[in-house]
Amino acid sequence: MSTRNGRARASDDETAIAVPGSLNPSGLVLRPGLSLDEWTGVGTALARVDRAYRWWVGDWLNYGDAEYGEMYAQAAATTGLEYASLDHCKVVANSIEFGRRRPNLTWSHHHEVAGLEPDEQDLWLERAEANGWTVKELRAWIKGTKPKPLPIHTPLLRFSQNLETPIIVAQILRVYFPDAETAFDSTGGDGGFWDGSEPVQVTALYVDPQRSDGVADFRQLDYDDESFDVVLFDPPHIADGGADSIMAEKFGTYADEDLEHVVRDGVREAWRVARLGIIVKVTDHVHGQRYVLESDWVRETVGEQPFDEVYQVRSGAMIDPKWEEQLSAYNNGSTFLIFRKGSPMHVRRERA
Repeated sequence: MSTRNGRARASDDETAIAVPGSLNPSGLVLRPGLSLDEWTGVGTALARVDRAYRWWVGDWLNYGDAEYGEMYAQAAATTGLEYASLDHCKVVANSIEFGRRRPNLTWSHHHEVAGLEPDEQDLWLERAEANGWTVKELRAWIKGTKPKPLPIHTPLLRFSQNLETPIIVAQILRVYFPDAETAFDSTGGDGGFWDGSEPVQVTALYVDPQRSDGVADFRQLDYDDESFDVVLFDPPHIADGGADSIMAEKFGTYADEDLEHVVRDGVREAWRVARLGIIVKVTDHVHGQRYVLESDWVRETVGEQPFDEVYQVRSGAMIDPKWEEQLSAYNNGSTFLIFRKGSPMHVRRERA
């Protein structure tokens, strides 16, 4: 809203910030004796500013550009803000006009779609709002819709050294499942299997307790049999990882007595909802002074030998500093087990 002289004045339920104390460039000083409600109200007001100030800066810059032409850049420099920050604010605000901005999404959500056409922007913002996607999840979904074909001279190698996971996954799909159109990632997480080069339409199940819609369970999927052409499963590989475990933090963990059941249940569900086959990533390793063959759990659960196997190999291993004397080989790779339903023959296949 605005006053008669045209100066902006934010209403209390929009972006007004009136605090019981004083604000200055280096801090906030609150008066003593605030009630809990008053203190909470200050936080709410600060949150409004945090969500809105990039929009304000962007709109201010675009106004200056329209009114003063090249002179606006010199004036903007007097703000003390970095050029890159100013430019991002200006581009996003110019790309997504006021009426299409989603107040329930952050500025960063809008930044992710700023380079798209307006109808695509609206589509992705609507999906992000409806599904409660984080910025990272929105980015992963957008990347999944932009196929980037691999160079024809990039062959799939059984021992794929120092290749990123999305590249290997895309190659496996291209070689073993050329007849597939859809894929389901039953342990989607942050989209680590995908970079946009995959030749299929991807649906991912997010397993994230921070999401407001709860934790999805790859052991009990809410899909009919053969709902997707290919299902990918990347279960946690570490048992009994403590709170300070590097491996558990990176890959997730389950209790030792539960891990085998978790993996087998996940494989069983993946096989059920797949029409053509599944891809399972496992890491055979030593735990509790014994060699754990996760790959055997997968083979036994499927009930047949793999159609093929591909090994992801790194030049170095991830070593926990708590480990002392070395008693077994350190892991520097993982195994992709590929299972196809139907004929075990490696023959040419095409989409129907």
